[in-house]
Amino acid sequence: MLQPAAMRFNDSNSVVIVTERDVMVVDAQADSSTVESLYEKILELTDLPISWLINTHWHADHSQSNATWKRLVGDQLRIVGHESLRTDIPTRTQALLDEQIERLSGVLPRAEANLAEGKGLAGQDLDASQRETQKLAIEQGKAQLEELRRVELLVPDVTYRSVLRLERDSGDVVLLHMPGHTAGDTVVWLPEQRVLITGDLLDEVPFGGHGTPSAIQRSLDHLSGYFPAIVVPGHGPIQRDRERLDLVRELWSKLLRHCRDQQQLGRSLDQTRDALDLGDLRARMTGGEPVAERNFDGFLPDNLERACADMADTLE
Repeated sequence: MLQPAAMRFNDSNSVVIVTERDVMVVDAQADSSTVESLYEKILELTDLPISWLINTHWHADHSQSNATWKRLVGDQLRIVGHESLRTDIPTRTQALLDEQIERLSGVLPRAEANLAEGKGLAGQDLDASQRETQKLAIEQGKAQLEELRRVELLVPDVTYRSVLRLERDSGDVVLLHMPGHTAGDTVVWLPEQRVLITGDLLDEVPFGGHGTPSAIQRSLDHLSGYFPAIVVPGHGPIQRDRERLDLVRELWSKLLRHCRDQQQLGRSLDQTRDALDLGDLRARMTGGEPVAERNFDGFLPDNLERACADMADTLE
């Protein structure tokens, strides 16, 4: 399941793997309505049991709906992920969930009060059409808040440390610990079909997440040696060659090298940022598409800061 193009950097892709005896789902999604829709599509596709739900990491769009999958599928479903998720989901995923609830709980009353006076969130006057749009946004926000308050976070039933191989006659499904985007990233490799499912370790436009760029680069360098025929990133369209993988590796390599060189010259982070020249890499990565450009520009400052912090630790 690929996200709509306009939303592809907000919510993750999910992958359905149908073997000769069961179904595996990679990444849980964040909201229950998306899960229910995907579940119905699986039932249309096959009557084989859904046996495994794989969390590629602890971020909400990859793990928050574990309980919804359990409710729909039943106790036969086993959730699997890296062993670090046993700690990260109750702490880090929960913290992000609490932040969302707190933010919406504060914004919605202000939005309603402003709307009653015909004004937007920033205090600007609204015309009739804009008032209707804000009213709808408030209603959607309230529904989202209620859903978030009902979320029950579940940790994996099964964890692994470095490699977990799920053997199937139709082709093994191999889970590999490849840290970088977070400390507990899982990638899924189907060697018979040469399909690589990366989670957010590889996205259409890279985001450092809660990891370290040098680890991302090491993991992607390692995975490039698998020579996958198909790559399914955490966010963005399916890739049927190595071009995107190599492009993302090039970006991280340039950011790390730039930070190292600037630090050796004694430059500050602001000076390092001002001196950054990616050449045509932004254009090659975004293709001039507005959503991709906006996210590339939004992610770049944090990506550079993480790369420089990474290199500072290396130089010390």
